[in-house]
Amino acid sequence: MGRSRAWRVRWKSHLLFLTVLSLLWWQTGAVVAADSPPDIAAAHAVVVSADTGEVLFDKGMDAETAPASLTKIFTAAVALETAPLDQLITIAEDDLVGESAMGLVVGQDVTLRTLLYGMMLPSGNDAAMAIARGLSELSDGSSGESIAPFMERVNDLAQRLGLTHTRLVNPHGLDEPGHVSSARDIAAITMYALGNPEFRRIIGSPYYVDEGFELYNNNELLTSYTGLIGGKTGITDEAGYCLVEVAQRDGHTIIAVVLGSTIDDWYTDAISLLDYGFATLAAAPSDPARPRITLAPATPAVVTPTVQTPSTEGSALTVDRVADTTAVVHAADAEPGGGGLSWRWPLASVATMGLALALIVNYPVLLGVGGLLWQRRRAGSLALGAPALLGRLFRPRPQRRRARPTQATQAITRTAPVRRAAQATPTTRTAAPVWRPSTARIPAEPQVVPLNRAEALASRAVRLARRGDYRAATHEFARALQADPTYDLTRCPGFWSMDALGYVAAARAYLLLNRPADARTLATIVQLSYGSSRELERVLARTSPAAALV
Repeated sequence: MGRSRAWRVRWKSHLLFLTVLSLLWWQTGAVVAADSPPDIAAAHAVVVSADTGEVLFDKGMDAETAPASLTKIFTAAVALETAPLDQLITIAEDDLVGESAMGLVVGQDVTLRTLLYGMMLPSGNDAAMAIARGLSELSDGSSGESIAPFMERVNDLAQRLGLTHTRLVNPHGLDEPGHVSSARDIAAITMYALGNPEFRRIIGSPYYVDEGFELYNNNELLTSYTGLIGGKTGITDEAGYCLVEVAQRDGHTIIAVVLGSTIDDWYTDAISLLDYGFATLAAAPSDPARPRITLAPATPAVVTPTVQTPSTEGSALTVDRVADTTAVVHAADAEPGGGGLSWRWPLASVATMGLALALIVNYPVLLGVGGLLWQRRRAGSLALGAPALLGRLFRPRPQRRRARPTQATQAITRTAPVRRAAQATPTTRTAAPVWRPSTARIPAEPQVVPLNRAEALASRAVRLARRGDYRAATHEFARALQADPTYDLTRCPGFWSMDALGYVAAARAYLLLNRPADARTLATIVQLSYGSSRELERVLARTSPAAALV
């Protein structure tokens, strides 16, 4: 009796200690994080509160640099203010500029809504060109073949908002001389665009299906970072790996901009910046000493009303019906002022401690069950699989039955040689069949099947290329080569089933890893098979000896 009471007192004290420790960590973790700014690989970055404009982190936020596909945030903001979402745009030859694409075909009539999703989810350059050209209206009201009028509107909006470090030449973000922006300006245009509910809905949608298109969001944080509203990715040779991520927790909305990061660090940089931003606001929600990003007055965005269908309680997705035959699925918004993770952390702490306590108390049972299973595995019983093993353990043992000899058995008995006189009489009874584990199925030692991570990444890149997401395919090809520098991409299953731009994506991956000889070999094969193209010429130009010297 005394030992039982002492045991209960001991475990209660341990549980109380773990609870206090967890709560202290939960309350003070944000403050500790706020005291140590993250060390990121990006050349330029900024974290800003979308509610107040306060800058929470700054690393060269005013430096002018290539913005890559983050340019499309500017394009989307202007497009949403220019025309209704159901306006049809006819696709022209000049819209198909290559690189990443949503899969447009010349002569197609596509709504502005679908083009916006195609531009922001898979980062389609063809969609950006179609929007810019289709919404460029000449003075007489006829549709123009140039994107210049639309780009004038884009730069005019940047000027009116006070974005002094932004000058954009094209609507998609491919590298061109004079096409520049800064981390501050990109955060500012994102703050401006977030005022349009349609923009929030687009960047937060995991996928979009309509008008014969099936589009998927290539933002890897969308389904993995709690509280993420959405974002945009961008990759070019000059800009490097770029990201904009918008998240909401504890009633705070912050924007993180990453420019000039690396293939290994761009998402890690974004996560570190978001965590640091929320930790900083948790420690001090407002500080007059912080610099601020302010927007000059500009024409408010034109909002197209949509009908939102009630989402299932507890679901992580929200379905918005935007037309009679069109529905958009996107991540559910955080509850206003709901506190994001404020109730999840203590619940997770208590659940974790309960699980740990259960494991500690019941460890003899777990060890016994594990030892029993291990012994049966060594004996070969597990070759049946878990369901069959349980059935054999708990079903009654079958009775042996006498088996009548078949004609073949009788023949063998009659012709068998007789060694002793006592065995001269042929037997008429055979032994009942008894199951024995097959030694062929159960190896003497455990076998480990190695996972070829490089081939898995290359296979994913091939699938992305087939969908037309060539920029993401380049990223995955490069990751495959980093995982195994000796891996040959051409040996990946399905590699030779891509189109020409898929092979260009693979060649660009070789260039990213400083392997110009391999890139030149692959590009030459593609040129001989498919002919020359603008993207292929760019790759071959970078693999020339002159480019290598530079």
